[in-house]
Amino acid sequence: MPLSLLSEITGQVTLSPCMPTMLWEYKLPDAKCLVASGPNGQYLLQELSGSNYSIWYNTFQLPLQDTLTITDDHPVIRIPFMIRNSFHYQAKGLPDWWMHESSFAMYYNAKGQTRLRFDKDRLYSSFELCITPAFLKPMAAHFPLAAALLDRACSNGPALAGSAPLVATPAMMAIIKDILNNTYTGPLRQLYLDAKVNELLLMALHRTINYKAPAAVKLSEAEVETIYEMKAFLLKQLDRSYSVEQLAKRRGLTAHKLKRGFLKIYGAGIFEYLLEARMERAGALLHETHIPVEQIARLTGYKNMANFSVVFKKYFGFPPRYFRGK
Repeated sequence: MPLSLLSEITGQVTLSPCMPTMLWEYKLPDAKCLVASGPNGQYLLQELSGSNYSIWYNTFQLPLQDTLTITDDHPVIRIPFMIRNSFHYQAKGLPDWWMHESSFAMYYNAKGQTRLRFDKDRLYSSFELCITPAFLKPMAAHFPLAAALLDRACSNGPALAGSAPLVATPAMMAIIKDILNNTYTGPLRQLYLDAKVNELLLMALHRTINYKAPAAVKLSEAEVETIYEMKAFLLKQLDRSYSVEQLAKRRGLTAHKLKRGFLKIYGAGIFEYLLEARMERAGALLHETHIPVEQIARLTGYKNMANFSVVFKKYFGFPPRYFRGK
């Protein structure tokens, strides 16, 4: 895994494959690690590999505002997902762009060099799927933005799918969580990883269909943080219902700014996003637990079982009791 980090403040970051004991709890099974830990910050980069792809799960926390240049000369198509906080991306030959939480991009840069800007004392984490052009080729014909990206990659030119990052759905973020929490061992572990990578890639490609640039609304750093906090609050309160006005008042924003800001960051309205999160949660509870269906309906914000069944069937294509049987 030939990769290097260069700090704008401290220079070359020395990475070691030896993980300190204080970071063991973050270790992914079977992952190759590169670590730097000291007064200049915490850097933890972990790689999982398949035959035509690799996954990088990266965590950073720096004591000072800094810009890191990450160099990796593998000619691959990169699909980074932001897990925590916002990255400012700069890749040679491409426009600069912001990556908010739950957003992702799809790009190719033959030079393999990316600059990321960090604020001090914040914890950042990202999940990056790197695939070969050959891996993307069978799927690209069905997705115009991906086909254009592949054409540029095959001619060794820099390319970004769309003009700005796309927004990952709760279902996509759940797949990333499944990959990171893969509990299978032996050959089944790799089979599971391969299946989840294909599923995530197809969902990412599907998001490029009918791509629209994000809503034109200016958000301050404090407003972005407020919307992050509100999203986290809502995901912990899936059994509760709030109006936009109640949420805006709770978070000190106008209802207009909250609606437009949420749409810009997450690519969906608040209630559209919540519906998907509720359905994904309900599906997981039906699949993984023996909690009665009526209780699952209440846990995901539905007091009326009939309403829950209608929405669930529309989302998954099956009624909840049949879904559990599958």
